[in-house]
Amino acid sequence: MSWKDIADELVADLLESNVIGKSTQWVREKQSRYIKAFGDRKERCRFKEFTLLSDRNNRFYIVPIGMNKTSLKKNGAYKIYIVFFPYKGGVCVCTLSADIERRVITPDFYLPHFFDRYRERYEGNENSEEFRKTVFDFLLYNGETYSEKVPDSKYGEDAIIARCVDGIMLGHKYGNIHLYKTFISDDMLFDDQKAKSLEMERKLYQFMDKDQKESYNKVDPLTPEEIALCDKLKAVLIEKYGSSRIPKSMITKKV
Repeated sequence: MSWKDIADELVADLLESNVIGKSTQWVREKQSRYIKAFGDRKERCRFKEFTLLSDRNNRFYIVPIGMNKTSLKKNGAYKIYIVFFPYKGGVCVCTLSADIERRVITPDFYLPHFFDRYRERYEGNENSEEFRKTVFDFLLYNGETYSEKVPDSKYGEDAIIARCVDGIMLGHKYGNIHLYKTFISDDMLFDDQKAKSLEMERKLYQFMDKDQKESYNKVDPLTPEEIALCDKLKAVLIEKYGSSRIPKSMITKKV
């Protein structure tokens, strides 16, 4: 299967198996518990993950995130959808962020070498349970990125460099699919890379701090097939909730 085939299948599972609706209901039921657990903290926090199995037996790990107390009370916890699957002797990670109102679903793939490098810098534990924890902790702050195409790259015209909170990510972009291959922490950058990294870091924090509307206009639109799947989900929502208007708590924002 190509990366697009895998992404298409997972997007279909997210919608056709109503993973979004089921996870939203789960999070709503835990809302008061999340607010109490968040307490008076000023930083983001992640709550206990849970899993849902799609009709194709793809297991989605859903990680609820408390961005801040005000947002948690008003909109509920944000959710990250994650799928782990074997790839060339290692584990590939796929995350999907869904904005149903704007009909945008963005799949990001992280190849095994990416988290091998990340764990070398920050973790160092290789058992499967700790690996998942590493991924969940990484995505708490590094799910939001600022990326640019790499001009005249020897790796092809689709090569990209992306800045996250913890460092630099290198990979490729195919349509709306991001494929990240490796991670470089700030202390491993060469001198000629540091200026570029700082420039991208400023742009990343500008993106994280401002209203998201402008950034959504830069996202590649869904294909007609994916739009049809979104329309199916809206039909399910009308049947279940009596309205085609999707509550903000059902929009998954990558954090």
